Amino acid sequence: MEKQKNLLALTPEQLVDVLVRSGFRDMTLELLHSDFELGAPRTPDGTVNLIHYTWHGRLRR
Repeated sequence: MEKQKNLLALTPEQLVDVLVRSGFRDMTLELLHSDFELGAPRTPDGTVNLIHYTWHGRLRR
């Protein structure tokens, strides 16, 4: 059984996996890192809050 993910503290790899599995088929680590360069939020330890990340993306559109 897969360990449950904390959606408020995902590694970049976990975030990409969650987004791909939920329908965002074009998501890649490269795209995520590009989003970070454009100001997408992440914590000092390098994890990403799924809610903050998706909200940031919604505001950019």
